[in-house]
Amino acid sequence: MKGWRVASPHTDCMNGDYTQLGLHTKYFDNARQVLDVISPGHLNHFHDVLADRLRQYASSEGEMDEIY
Repeated sequence: MKGWRVASPHTDCMNGDYTQLGLHTKYFDNARQVLDVISPGHLNHFHDVLADRLRQYASSEGEMDEIY
C-alpha cells in the first residue's frame, strides 16, 4: 500500500490538474502530512480556535462558580 495522495484539486470531480503533477504523484503516510502540503496554516488555525474555545470554557466555568 502506497498511502494517501491528492487525486484532484476539485471537490466535485476526479479530473486532476496535470499542471501540478508533483501534487498528484506524491504519496503521504497520513492525513496530517497531506494537510501540511495543501493547507500549511491548518495547525495555527486549529491552535487558535482551540485556545479561544478553552478561554470561553474557562470564562463560563468562572461565571458558574460565582452563581453557586
